[in-house]
Amino acid sequence: MKPQSADLRTIRTHKAIRSALETMILTKDFNCITVKELAEIAGINRKTFYLHYDSLDDLFGELEDEIVDEFAQSDHLKTTESNETVTRDFFRVLFRQPELHKRLICSPGYFPVFRRVQVKLFRMYKEHGFDFALPPEYESLLIAYFCTSITFYQQWVTDGQKLTPQELTDFAVALLCDGLIERIAVGKHQ
Repeated sequence: MKPQSADLRTIRTHKAIRSALETMILTKDFNCITVKELAEIAGINRKTFYLHYDSLDDLFGELEDEIVDEFAQSDHLKTTESNETVTRDFFRVLFRQPELHKRLICSPGYFPVFRRVQVKLFRMYKEHGFDFALPPEYESLLIAYFCTSITFYQQWVTDGQKLTPQELTDFAVALLCDGLIERIAVGKHQ
Protein backbone atom coordinates (compact mmCIF):
# COMPACT_ATOMS: atom_id res chain seq x y z
CA MET A 1 0.00 0.00 0.00
CA LYS A 2 1.18 3.49 -0.76
CA PRO A 3 1.83 5.93 2.07
CA GLN A 4 -1.39 7.67 3.03
CA SER A 5 -2.04 11.24 3.99
CA ALA A 6 -4.26 11.94 6.97
CA ASP A 7 -6.49 14.46 5.20
CA LEU A 8 -10.23 13.85 5.19
CA ARG A 9 -10.48 13.27 1.43
CA THR A 10 -7.86 10.56 1.62
CA ILE A 11 -9.59 8.91 4.58
CA ARG A 12 -13.00 9.05 2.84
CA THR A 13 -11.57 7.65 -0.39
CA HIS A 14 -9.82 4.84 1.45
CA LYS A 15 -13.07 3.96 3.26
CA ALA A 16 -15.01 4.05 -0.03
CA ILE A 17 -12.50 1.70 -1.66
CA ARG A 18 -12.62 -0.71 1.28
CA SER A 19 -16.42 -0.61 1.43
CA ALA A 20 -16.67 -1.31 -2.30
CA LEU A 21 -14.20 -4.18 -2.01
CA GLU A 22 -16.08 -5.70 0.92
CA THR A 23 -19.34 -5.54 -1.03
CA MET A 24 -17.70 -7.21 -4.00
CA ILE A 25 -16.06 -9.94 -1.90
CA LEU A 26 -19.41 -10.91 -0.43
CA THR A 27 -21.00 -11.19 -3.89
CA LYS A 28 -18.19 -12.14 -6.31
CA ASP A 29 -15.27 -14.51 -6.52
CA PHE A 30 -11.71 -13.25 -6.37
CA ASN A 31 -11.03 -13.57 -10.11
CA CYS A 32 -14.17 -11.54 -10.97
CA ILE A 33 -13.13 -8.40 -9.09
CA THR A 34 -11.70 -5.64 -11.27
CA VAL A 35 -10.30 -2.22 -10.47
CA LYS A 36 -12.72 -0.71 -12.97
CA GLU A 37 -15.83 -2.09 -11.25
CA LEU A 38 -14.43 -1.47 -7.78
CA ALA A 39 -13.79 2.17 -8.67
CA GLU A 40 -17.33 2.52 -10.05
CA ILE A 41 -18.86 1.09 -6.86
CA ALA A 42 -16.59 3.30 -4.71
CA GLY A 43 -17.58 6.37 -6.72
CA ILE A 44 -14.01 7.18 -7.75
CA ASN A 45 -12.04 6.91 -10.95
CA ARG A 46 -9.37 4.30 -11.61
CA LYS A 47 -6.55 6.82 -11.26
CA THR A 48 -7.74 7.61 -7.75
CA PHE A 49 -7.61 3.92 -6.87
CA TYR A 50 -3.99 3.80 -8.02
CA LEU A 51 -3.14 6.80 -5.87
CA HIS A 52 -4.00 4.62 -2.86
CA TYR A 53 -2.95 1.13 -3.98
CA ASP A 54 -0.49 -0.26 -6.50
CA SER A 55 -2.85 -3.10 -7.44
CA LEU A 56 -5.78 -5.21 -6.29
CA ASP A 57 -3.26 -7.59 -4.76
CA ASP A 58 -1.99 -4.71 -2.64
CA LEU A 59 -5.54 -4.05 -1.41
CA PHE A 60 -6.13 -7.74 -0.71
CA GLY A 61 -2.80 -7.85 1.09
CA GLU A 62 -4.17 -5.27 3.50
CA LEU A 63 -7.15 -7.54 4.26
CA GLU A 64 -4.89 -10.58 4.63
CA ASP A 65 -2.76 -8.67 7.11
CA GLU A 66 -5.87 -7.81 9.15
CA ILE A 67 -6.75 -11.51 9.44
CA VAL A 68 -3.20 -12.39 10.48
CA ASP A 69 -3.09 -9.47 12.93
CA GLU A 70 -6.14 -10.91 14.68
CA PHE A 71 -4.17 -14.10 15.32
CA ALA A 72 -1.06 -12.10 16.29
CA GLN A 73 -2.97 -10.51 19.15
CA SER A 74 -4.03 -13.91 20.46
CA ASP A 75 -2.93 -15.18 23.86
CA HIS A 76 -1.37 -18.39 22.53
CA LEU A 77 1.51 -16.46 20.98
CA LYS A 78 2.44 -15.05 24.38
CA THR A 79 2.75 -18.39 26.09
CA THR A 80 4.26 -21.81 25.64
CA GLU A 81 1.09 -23.56 26.70
CA SER A 82 0.13 -27.05 25.61
CA ASN A 83 -0.92 -27.89 22.08
CA GLU A 84 -4.48 -28.14 23.36
CA THR A 85 -4.46 -24.59 24.74
CA VAL A 86 -2.91 -23.24 21.55
CA THR A 87 -5.47 -25.08 19.39
CA ARG A 88 -8.42 -23.90 21.49
CA ASP A 89 -7.24 -20.29 21.36
CA PHE A 90 -6.66 -20.54 17.60
CA PHE A 91 -10.29 -21.65 17.14
CA ARG A 92 -11.54 -18.85 19.39
CA VAL A 93 -9.89 -16.39 17.00
CA LEU A 94 -11.39 -18.14 13.97
CA PHE A 95 -14.89 -17.97 15.45
CA ARG A 96 -14.54 -14.21 15.99
CA GLN A 97 -13.89 -13.53 12.31
CA PRO A 98 -16.49 -11.34 10.58
CA GLU A 99 -18.39 -12.60 7.53
CA LEU A 100 -15.92 -10.86 5.23
CA HIS A 101 -12.95 -12.72 6.68
CA LYS A 102 -14.94 -15.95 6.77
CA ARG A 103 -15.53 -15.61 3.02
CA LEU A 104 -11.85 -14.91 2.39
CA ILE A 105 -10.82 -17.94 4.45
CA CYS A 106 -13.54 -20.38 3.39
CA SER A 107 -14.73 -19.65 -0.14
CA PRO A 108 -13.08 -21.74 -2.87
CA GLY A 109 -13.26 -18.61 -5.03
CA TYR A 110 -10.78 -16.97 -2.67
CA PHE A 111 -8.20 -19.75 -2.51
CA PRO A 112 -5.34 -17.44 -3.58
CA VAL A 113 -6.15 -15.14 -0.68
CA PHE A 114 -6.47 -18.06 1.73
CA ARG A 115 -3.12 -19.47 0.63
CA ARG A 116 -1.40 -16.13 1.24
CA VAL A 117 -3.05 -15.98 4.69
CA GLN A 118 -1.68 -19.47 5.41
CA VAL A 119 1.85 -18.41 4.47
CA LYS A 120 1.59 -15.16 6.46
CA LEU A 121 0.30 -17.05 9.51
CA PHE A 122 3.17 -19.51 9.27
CA ARG A 123 5.71 -16.70 9.04
CA MET A 124 4.08 -14.89 11.96
CA TYR A 125 4.35 -18.00 14.12
CA LYS A 126 8.00 -18.40 13.16
CA GLU A 127 8.65 -14.76 14.11
CA HIS A 128 7.03 -15.39 17.51
CA GLY A 129 9.53 -18.08 18.35
CA PHE A 130 7.94 -21.28 17.13
CA ASP A 131 11.13 -23.00 15.98
CA PHE A 132 10.27 -25.68 13.47
CA ALA A 133 13.93 -26.48 12.67
CA LEU A 134 13.24 -28.13 9.34
CA PRO A 135 15.05 -27.68 6.03
CA PRO A 136 13.45 -25.13 3.64
CA GLU A 137 12.23 -27.83 1.24
CA TYR A 138 9.77 -28.95 3.95
CA GLU A 139 8.29 -25.50 4.51
CA SER A 140 5.27 -25.83 2.17
CA LEU A 141 4.35 -29.19 3.73
CA LEU A 142 4.69 -27.72 7.22
CA ILE A 143 2.50 -24.76 6.21
CA ALA A 144 -0.19 -27.20 5.05
CA TYR A 145 -0.04 -29.15 8.31
CA PHE A 146 0.19 -26.03 10.41
CA CYS A 147 -3.03 -24.65 8.95
CA THR A 148 -5.04 -27.83 9.55
CA SER A 149 -7.16 -25.95 12.10
CA ILE A 150 -8.20 -23.51 9.39
CA THR A 151 -9.09 -26.43 7.15
CA PHE A 152 -11.30 -27.85 9.93
CA TYR A 153 -12.96 -24.43 10.21
CA GLN A 154 -13.44 -24.22 6.43
CA GLN A 155 -15.10 -27.62 6.34
CA TRP A 156 -17.30 -26.71 9.30
CA VAL A 157 -18.51 -23.60 7.43
CA THR A 158 -19.00 -25.60 4.21
CA ASP A 159 -21.03 -28.21 6.11
CA GLY A 160 -23.40 -25.52 7.39
CA GLN A 161 -21.95 -25.24 10.91
CA LYS A 162 -23.85 -28.30 12.13
CA LEU A 163 -21.62 -28.61 15.19
CA THR A 164 -21.45 -25.89 17.80
CA PRO A 165 -18.15 -23.98 17.91
CA GLN A 166 -17.37 -25.83 21.16
CA GLU A 167 -18.07 -29.24 19.59
CA LEU A 168 -15.85 -28.41 16.61
CA THR A 169 -13.07 -27.18 18.89
CA ASP A 170 -13.28 -30.27 21.10
CA PHE A 171 -13.21 -32.57 18.08
CA ALA A 172 -10.29 -30.71 16.51
CA VAL A 173 -8.34 -30.84 19.77
CA ALA A 174 -9.02 -34.56 20.02
CA LEU A 175 -7.80 -35.16 16.47
CA LEU A 176 -4.91 -32.71 16.37
CA CYS A 177 -3.63 -33.03 19.92
CA ASP A 178 -4.67 -36.49 21.09
CA GLY A 179 -4.40 -38.26 17.75
CA LEU A 180 -6.93 -39.86 15.46
CA ILE A 181 -6.65 -43.37 16.91
CA GLU A 182 -7.48 -42.23 20.44
CA ARG A 183 -10.47 -40.19 19.19
CA ILE A 184 -11.90 -43.12 17.24
CA ALA A 185 -11.42 -45.42 20.22
CA VAL A 186 -13.21 -42.96 22.51
CA GLY A 187 -16.05 -42.61 19.99
CA LYS A 188 -16.59 -46.38 19.83
CA HIS A 189 -16.89 -46.66 23.60
CA GLN A 190 -19.43 -43.86 24.06
